[in-house]
Amino acid sequence: MSKTEDLVRKMFSKEAVTLSLNDLEGVAGGVITEEQAALGRWGLGEAKKQGMSMDDVLKLVPAYYNMFHSMYPDITMQEAIDFIKANWNSL
Repeated sequence: MSKTEDLVRKMFSKEAVTLSLNDLEGVAGGVITEEQAALGRWGLGEAKKQGMSMDDVLKLVPAYYNMFHSMYPDITMQEAIDFIKANWNSL
């Protein structure tokens, strides 16, 4: 049984009250606030000014995600990647 299937089973059973944030992490991401988005766009702009490509930045996502995840626990790594891809060309 996959993690998602196990979570669905828990959600619709007597175990529903035992779902933890760790259980939900792989199923639902967070929401990037406007303040976080502005900071992210600023950081991407700085990376561009230094001559980095989008691929360079994407390669750094796992390391930076691990460093900053405790400050931004509601943002998943995939959301960070999607944010970079969605904003890179407009900076």
